[in-house]
Amino acid sequence: MKIDSINGNIKINGKSYIGKNVVINGDKIIIDGKEQEEELESIIHVTIEGNVEKIENERGSVYCEDVGSINVGSGDINCDDVGGSVTTMSGDINCDDVGGSVTTMSGDISRR
Repeated sequence: MKIDSINGNIKINGKSYIGKNVVINGDKIIIDGKEQEEELESIIHVTIEGNVEKIENERGSVYCEDVGSINVGSGDINCDDVGGSVTTMSGDINCDDVGGSVTTMSGDISRR
C-alpha cells in the first residue's frame, strides 16, 4: 500500500498515525520513511480523516474524505469526493462526486 500527501490523520486496523506519506510493505508500516514497531495482519483496513492525493492498496478496505485517486486490488472503497478515478478489482465502491472513471470487476458501485 502507498498513500501520498495526507492532510490529516490515518488509522490502520484501528491504530492512529500521523504523517504525510505511508507505505505498507508486507507486514511493516513505514510513515514518512520511518518504520513503525507494529506488524500488520493479512487484512488491512485504512481510514483517513482528511484529504489525500493518491491511495494504492493491494488488499483491504479504504475509507477516506477527499482524494485525488484510489486503486485497490481487493477491498471496498468508501469516500467523499474523488478528483480522479476509482478502481477496485474485487469490492464495492461508495463515493460522492468522482472526476474520473469508476471501475470494479466484482462489486457494486453507488454514489451518494
